[in-house]
Amino acid sequence: HGQTTANAGLLETIKAVNIYLANNTPANRFVTLFLAELDSKTGFINYINAGHNPPLIAHAGGQIEQLDSGGFPLGIMPMAEYDVGQTRLQPGDALVIYSDGVSEANNLRGEEFGVERLTEVIRKHITASASGLRDKVESALSSFTQTAPAGDDITLVIVKRKAQAQAA
Repeated sequence: HGQTTANAGLLETIKAVNIYLANNTPANRFVTLFLAELDSKTGFINYINAGHNPPLIAHAGGQIEQLDSGGFPLGIMPMAEYDVGQTRLQPGDALVIYSDGVSEANNLRGEEFGVERLTEVIRKHITASASGLRDKVESALSSFTQTAPAGDDITLVIVKRKAQAQAA
């Protein structure tokens, strides 16, 4: 949070946080992070994925894109290099950021929910609002895991670009 007040770009922010963590955390600790800047007018997204689960862009037409440009998790190598990726949310598209608690959620047989199931739920319900999409993912997770205990946190961040209004 402290780095956001510096008003630096994505790359400078990630590098500063990485150096801080590498110098101030035990060697067996690291942080994964997905950091993005969205231009709400154009839909352009600049992002860095520092070892996090690749967020998904669900395009209104049904294609799914993984956002994996970036680099190592933070705190491992102080001089690590990171790549800035760029994509665009078109009208009707959704950005889905999720924790490994979503993709690695187990059912009673020990099977993982997985990215494929997550992708299918998103693809099937792409016309829903961001909150509607969240509800569909949570419902699918609940149906899949049933009474199996949660092994990790379940975190979802969903940003949906409104579809353009139809001309009369």
